[in-house]
Amino acid sequence: MIRPIGKNTKLACFEKETTEGVYVNPTREIPFKSCDLKKVMKTEEDTSNIGEVFTSDLITMGYDLTGNIEMNVYPETIGDILFFTLGKSKNDNPIKGVLILKYVGDEKGARYKIYDNAGDISLLFETYDGTSWNSLFDIVIKNLTLTQIKTAIETATSNVLVNINGSGAGTDFKIMVDPVIIKNEFENVLGLIFARKSTSSYKSHNIYASNSALDSIPSFSLLLDKNYGVGKCFGYSGAKINTLSLSYAVKTFVSASLSVRAKEEYSNITDTSADFEMTTPYLTNQVEMYLDGVRMSDIKDFKLDVNNNMYVDEAVGLDTYNTQDRQGGIINIGFKQN
Repeated sequence: MIRPIGKNTKLACFEKETTEGVYVNPTREIPFKSCDLKKVMKTEEDTSNIGEVFTSDLITMGYDLTGNIEMNVYPETIGDILFFTLGKSKNDNPIKGVLILKYVGDEKGARYKIYDNAGDISLLFETYDGTSWNSLFDIVIKNLTLTQIKTAIETATSNVLVNINGSGAGTDFKIMVDPVIIKNEFENVLGLIFARKSTSSYKSHNIYASNSALDSIPSFSLLLDKNYGVGKCFGYSGAKINTLSLSYAVKTFVSASLSVRAKEEYSNITDTSADFEMTTPYLTNQVEMYLDGVRMSDIKDFKLDVNNNMYVDEAVGLDTYNTQDRQGGIINIGFKQN
């Protein structure tokens, strides 16, 4: 049955499953344009000849759960999209905001670090007079927002220009015990401090496809809330991305088209996902690409297509399949320059 998407429909997905096919209620809502994931029954006609009587029975052999998801790409979702398509590494701590520092005083050097100050998180800023490093300010930022941190710095000194972009709090900063130099004797250099979504784990930001036969495509759970009431949402377990198309055209939103296969459909799920935080998707502008270190700029159109050529071991019975994984995945890149 095809379920049309209405105005009140809410999509929550990309909740990684510990065990493939075991449903996990997604925790975060995802903005999307359309989703036509649906169950398609697979049937076979059985024709028999018993004496002079011909019979014909339509036998249910199983079902497929397939469909497409169309969405714009947001900073909060791009890591999930690439991780569940390619399968290796995941950015668990997307950047929420940036604190920008610039020293404009007269000392020869300036540096900062974020460190553990007896259980608190502190931001230490030091200047160099040619002989030694001296503290300009040392602020406990653990429970402060970016705006409050900016105010605290401006109250402590006028020798540091401070700008902020985005949200975040002191608990979102990654501790950097090694000082970061932002001014030397000859020039001013902007210092950037990134506020990340979580300080519990800082994994690699490289997301890539593995060529190992032992690696599989990670599975996730997906939920469609059509406002039918509590305990009446559609849930899908064992979801995997078969194909992905990312489109970048100048001065348009970056869009993603995903084809998804799932293992099981449920109609009795309660939606417990939180509202989506970000409001603005990525906008394509001044696209640059690097191939083997060679920079190409002025790209007007860029498209990335990934086809996992998902292998399906179909089985007779109610289960949609026994297993699914990539087989001979293909990545195509196309672009146009000025």
